[in-house]
Formats: sequence, structure tokens, C-alpha cells
Amino acid sequence: MTTSTSVVATAAAASTAARRFMALLSPARLAAVAREPAVAERVSALLFEHNVCPRCILRYLGIRDRDDHFDIPSRFSSNGVVKMHVPSLLPTGLQYESRGVKRERDDDQTGPAAKVLHSIAIASPNSTAGEADSVGAATVLAASAATTERGAPTAVASASASESRAAINGTERQWICPACIGLLQIDFCSLAQKAAEVFRREAYTLSEQASFNIASRLPPQLSIRQRAFALLIQHTVGVSDETSWSTVEVKEIFRALATRSIEDSLQLPADKESPFIVQIHMEHSETAKEYEFMTSIPEAEFKIKKTKSKRFSAVPGASGEKIAKAVSKLSYDHFAGSNMCPPPAIHLSPILQSLDMYHEPIFVAGRYNKYQRGISNSPWEINGQRMAEYSVEELVAGEVDKYFRNTEHRFSSAGREDVDVLTLGRGRPFYLELVNPHVTVAPLSDMRKIQERINTAADGKIHVRDLQIVTRESTKILKDSASTKSKSYSVLVQLSEDVTLELLEELSKITNLAVKQQNPTRVPRRADLCRDKVIHNLTSKFEPTESGGGKDDSTNGAGVASGHLIRVDMRTSAGTYVKEFVHGDCGRTFPNLASLLGVAAAEVVALDVLEVHLDWPPQIDDLTLVEEDQREDS
Repeated sequence: MTTSTSVVATAAAASTAARRFMALLSPARLAAVAREPAVAERVSALLFEHNVCPRCILRYLGIRDRDDHFDIPSRFSSNGVVKMHVPSLLPTGLQYESRGVKRERDDDQTGPAAKVLHSIAIASPNSTAGEADSVGAATVLAASAATTERGAPTAVASASASESRAAINGTERQWICPACIGLLQIDFCSLAQKAAEVFRREAYTLSEQASFNIASRLPPQLSIRQRAFALLIQHTVGVSDETSWSTVEVKEIFRALATRSIEDSLQLPADKESPFIVQIHMEHSETAKEYEFMTSIPEAEFKIKKTKSKRFSAVPGASGEKIAKAVSKLSYDHFAGSNMCPPPAIHLSPILQSLDMYHEPIFVAGRYNKYQRGISNSPWEINGQRMAEYSVEELVAGEVDKYFRNTEHRFSSAGREDVDVLTLGRGRPFYLELVNPHVTVAPLSDMRKIQERINTAADGKIHVRDLQIVTRESTKILKDSASTKSKSYSVLVQLSEDVTLELLEELSKITNLAVKQQNPTRVPRRADLCRDKVIHNLTSKFEPTESGGGKDDSTNGAGVASGHLIRVDMRTSAGTYVKEFVHGDCGRTFPNLASLLGVAAAEVVALDVLEVHLDWPPQIDDLTLVEEDQREDS
């Protein structure tokens, strides 16, 4: 059968390489993954014959140990394999320094163990997919015969493209593994160096206990080649039980190798639960459309549809999940009939599309008072028109964003007052979710300084207190308490007609009044539902007139409100529309204050929030700050 892969090793050479390769693996290692040495050697020879790299051979043998994958290239080179197509994958002729272990430079780089090292390429706006920029590593590096010590190199050798091309002559070619499309052959030292550059540029300030995790995005077509070589092994070597001959995914080994190198470059430990994430995105343009062969195989049930716009083209249905699902339905005959078993040879290296860093959100909470009307809770615009000059969110977030250097924020509060409503008392609880903060820790003393700057800049419009970092879990209290928390209000009400003092006294005796509220007509964006609310208690009294006298200025001789102004203080369940409770909203809220007083109309003149009855976040007093300062000094 004619294969579609360029076979550069003869069967005899591949068999020799396989025997020497197997000598590096202990019987215990093979036994741990339930591999018989004779079968494992045949599998290794088959894969060597098709230019598969040592790390992928370990994968197909079911070996996932990170140390094995990190060390196997140099160990294999030093085992006497001469001028094979398998490249050395680590810049072992460099100086290493890791965890106190240091290797000096090996200048003997001309022996038979000298191999080709793949570079990482990074896409740039001025480069095509096949002409990506180099990321700190030479295309060709000579490998020493010594065994690599544990750890990532702190330096990476460089060579020009012309020097690299010159080093690849007729007997020493750069081969790219067709199983991992070169992803496990890249220079992970260079990748780690790139990560260190990004870390320095972004200037993250992390806690002393900080760690990192890796999120990798690899080409989805990997599942095609993973399946192709698995089927080739089953067909050629005779391994029939696919479940017992499980293989390790490229992504797992890629993450392991990248993690090990980046640990040293960032001087941070790796932790899968870490909130600090290094995001690596790799692409491979040469194999990007390999999924297309499955569109002509009915059993794959793989359909795609290309869509184009002025800016980009998309291929719905070509996601990694759908490709993997379709691939799992195909047999060896399907792959072989499409010249995909083994898959075609690879000529281009993978591209480092991007390397970014991201810290999961942190949360800054506090309480705010609003002492000036005309300030919205969050920026308020209608059709691009600014409806309020200031917002609480902007007045609070400006100084917080400046300190933590987050890329964006999300503002939440325990309810939100209208633009013409004051918030008094202890203030309204709020928190800011800081997305990708570059500063992730702050002592209470720094939080107090941020708070002071907010209050100074606000110039009496708002006032913030108890500013502190809180956990994500603790912020749930704002939503969880929506059905249980309550709020107190003070409302100045203009009545359409006179009421008696006795009527106000009767009104003040009402407790736990059940109210039905349909969605207010002034809030059309919410669903028009009828909600059950409760007025826990209320008190009402005549409001003194501007003349400012005593009782005689607020009532006439018959005890009737003069000017029809009354003050109503009430405590309500959370989410009650107080303005609608006062005027009734054309009967959409019932009972309402107007109906209870028996007047034709009642209008809100002024509304103030007196208290949000929620003990969160914790109060911070001067004693707390002193105690923290003492801990820092000690």
C-alpha cells in the first residue's frame, strides 16, 4: 500500500531506533501502562518509520509522565542513534539554571548526536501563516549528548534564518512530527521566555502564595491525526482492543511540558486551581482544513457550511468537538481510502498565535451614600444621549480601576435607587468585579487610601465606606438575600386633598401590608409580571411648611394637613417600587397610599433611602486598621 507520509527511515533503521528507544524505558514503566515489551517495540518501530517524534511514541505507548517526556529527546540522542530523522527537541547546548542545578555550555556540537530543533513561530500583522516571526529560538540548534537535567533553561540560543537554512543539508533535514503536527517539538524554553516577557510587560503584582495554571488552545485537527495513527497501529501491529491500548492526548503532554518550563521562567509553582492563567494559542495552517475529507464520508455525519462577510469567513460545524465526534465514527478503511492513514507529511511548523495572561476576577466591596440628587446608579444613556452627568459607578470605580489596573469592571449593588433619590444611613452595599486585575492584593491601609481618594474626588456627591477585598462566594449574599432583605424609606408626599390627623394615625398602625405590584409603566424593559411585596410597617405625619413654625403651621384648626404635604416613613420588602406604592401607577399597584388615605392622587415630592438592612460587607473601623498595621510591622 502506498502511504501518504514521506518515509525517510528504512524499516531496518526504524527497527534499530525502536530497540534503542525501548532500552530507555524500564520494564516497570511499560508494565505500569500494561504494555508488552515486544508489542511496544513493534509500535515504536512503526511510528519511527513514519517520522513520529519520541514524545508522540511515548504517548502512543500510553506513557504520560512529564519527566519522561521532558528528558526523552536528549536521552534518545545520546543513546547512539546517528543522523536519524528524529530531531532533538531541547536546546541542550545552553546554560541551564534551575532549582540550584546548573549545566555549563557544551561546545562540542558537531558530533553525530547533533540534531535539528524546531523553533516556535509567532504570528504578526506583517507575516503570513507560513512566514511567522521567530520567538527567541533558533530554527536549528545543536544538541549535546549529555542527559538534560530537570528544569527549564534561562537562556535560549539564537541563529539567523540563513544560518538555520544552511544547517539543514542533504543529510540533516528538519522533520516535523505528523502525529502532533510539531506541537511537541517546539522549543518550550523559548515559549517560557516569551511568557516571562509578557509577565514583565504586564507587570502583574501577585500574592506571595501565587501560582499559575495553563490554558492551551490547540488546533482541532489534532483529533484527526490522533485517530489516524491509532488505527494504523491497530491495523499494522495487530492491536485489536482499542480500549486496552489507550493513548495520551497531545494537549495533556503539551500542557505538561509548557508548565514545567514556565514554572522556572516565572518563578511560580503550577497549580490547576490557580486563578492566574497563562493562555497559549497555537495554530497550524497547513492542516487547518484536513477535516474536509470527512464531508464525503456518510458515516462521519459531518456537515459544514461556509459563511463569509466583509471581514472574515466562518465555518460552522468545524469545531473541535464536532471534528472529534465525527472522527470517532470512522474506521481504518475510511482513513486509508482517503489517504489519511498514515496522514500526510508536515512541512510547516506550528504557529504561536498568541500568549496572554489573565487573572480571574477579584471583588472589591463597600457601602456608598448618595448625598446629591441627579446622580444615576450606573452610567445612564438613551440613544447615545447622556441623561445624568454623574453615576455612582463611575465615581467609585475610577480610583479602584487605577489601583488594581484591571481591564474592565462590573458594578453591582443591593438594589439601585433612582437618579432623583438619596441614599442615607449606613449606605447601600455594593461590589466591583474587577476583570483581569494586574494588582491582586491590597492591604486595608491601601484600601483606606483608595476610599479617601474616592471621597475627595466626589466632593460631597457620594461617600464610600468599608472598602475592602472580598471573596466571590461572599458576593452571592446580594442576590441570595433579594427575597429576604428589606429597606427603609422616607417619602415626602403631595396629596390631592385634605386628610385628617386621625386618618394618618390609623395609617401608621398598619403592619405587614400585602401589596400586588405589576411591572411599573416607567420600567418597560422588565417582564410585565405581578409581584407580591410587603410593607412591613409605616408611619405618617404632617410635614411642616416652609414657614417652619410648629403644629399650627402644618395643620389648620380642624387638624387637616395644610398644603396636603405628609411625610411617610416605611420599611418594605426588597424590590418594592415605592413610588408606585404611593401613587398606585393607574391601579397597577394595589393597595397603595392614595387608596389607603381615600384621596384621588398622591405624588412623590422627594424619596430617600434611609437604610438597606443587610450586614455586608463587614464594617471596618480604625481598630481593624491598627491591628493590620501591627501584623505587617511584625
